[in-house]
Amino acid sequence: MDYKQFPEIVITENILWGQPRLEGRRLAVGDIVSQVDINSTIYEALQDYEITLQQARQALHYCRTLQCVRDKPIKFCHNCTLRVQQEGEVDGEEQDNWKRADRLFKEYFS
Repeated sequence: MDYKQFPEIVITENILWGQPRLEGRRLAVGDIVSQVDINSTIYEALQDYEITLQQARQALHYCRTLQCVRDKPIKFCHNCTLRVQQEGEVDGEEQDNWKRADRLFKEYFS
């Protein structure tokens, strides 16, 4: 886990089944990516989830660089195709979150 680059992202076995999440919150990185994607602006997502711009930036950057693959979480985010590869189960809502995160990161932070 790269705590210097992503100080607000943690993986803990007993919270959210070990998915990457925001420190002190039961909010997975994948949920932040989805929320930023479905809202008209990133600021709506910040309000909806009561997170800071820095937290959203870290979540998008963490996801777009596939840091989770290097961190080897117990489970990948529930809405990501990496989870399907990990568990072999599909519920129809999964997407390549890192591609969404890359597009959103470029839109809001580049």
